[in-house]
Amino acid sequence: MIIFQEVSKTFEDGLDAVSEVNFRIAKGHLAVLIGPSGSGKTTTMKMINRLIEPTSGFIYIDGKNHTKIPAVELRRNIGYVIQEVGLFPHMTIAENISLVPRLRGENPAYSQRRVDDLLSMVDLEPALYRNRYPNQLSGGQQQRVGVIRALAADPPIILMDEPFSALDPISREQLQDELLLLQAKLRKTVVFVTHDMDEALKLADVVVLMRDGKVEQQASVDDILREPASEFVRDFIGAERPGRPADISLAQITIDNPVVIDPNRGLAEALRVMRRRRVDSLLVTNTKRELLGIVTAKDLHRHMGEKSTIEKIMSKDVIKIETDTPVPEVLRIMTSEQVGYLPVVDQNNRLQGLVTRASLVNVIAEEWGES
Repeated sequence: MIIFQEVSKTFEDGLDAVSEVNFRIAKGHLAVLIGPSGSGKTTTMKMINRLIEPTSGFIYIDGKNHTKIPAVELRRNIGYVIQEVGLFPHMTIAENISLVPRLRGENPAYSQRRVDDLLSMVDLEPALYRNRYPNQLSGGQQQRVGVIRALAADPPIILMDEPFSALDPISREQLQDELLLLQAKLRKTVVFVTHDMDEALKLADVVVLMRDGKVEQQASVDDILREPASEFVRDFIGAERPGRPADISLAQITIDNPVVIDPNRGLAEALRVMRRRRVDSLLVTNTKRELLGIVTAKDLHRHMGEKSTIEKIMSKDVIKIETDTPVPEVLRIMTSEQVGYLPVVDQNNRLQGLVTRASLVNVIAEEWGES
């Protein structure tokens, strides 16, 4: 857990960048700091890893005053992703990813396995990419490497400073989806800075909206949409936004034809389907359309050398909802279970569709456009 208690920052030129900020981020939640330029969101985030030292107040990480932790030790236990990626151009991708584990003295063989696992996790084939240099990758690929470099030492906290803002819209949406999938699996405590309200609503478990160095409102996506705390909050998120997600039906936010695969299919075929459909997981169904499980790209890469079938490697532990689930309950489950998507089944466990955070945001955006 991260707690800000009466935290302020005044720079040497007299600028009060942050004033008496109070908020808390629960362990395993993705918190988005958002606000207009000059609101203090980036300064607030940088005080967590002491790139900027607070002038007054206290920041606690898992109950410990973070100023009592040596700065180098603190930073090596906090992943950091920035807009400019920050990969070292003279290092290979593998060397970039394994930098912090190597500085911490971890076993080189383990670090190499970790590099390969992380590259596979973001659909970058290790054999193809580990020995390349950053200038041999596209912008989106470099940003993927930036994200997994922050995960390499398995830190409990990840800081992300507008990491996707320089990317084209398609790459940006893909990386947002990948971040949600990674977060559903890893459940890190993530502090994500953005100026894009749609991005905040898509990613956040909790939104911290700032103005002039102060917190205007901290709330879940549902609560900030239903009950903005002030006129500024209402204007910033959009005055035309609907007041109640309960007014939206589950059918409206359900994707009717999610990507599925038969449990008897082979692993190479599953990987081909993922690449063609640009997804990193497949729902597994039988001929009766009954939901049996889920298989991820990580599962496939882990078992690719084996002559096996989907049924043998899939996970049967699938969090799902039924067709009569109210939309507010869908939001609650996504938040509490830290998942970015939920299969929708009928009473006989037959797959009816898929709800994602993106599909929910898209429907809300359409509702705004009609209002």
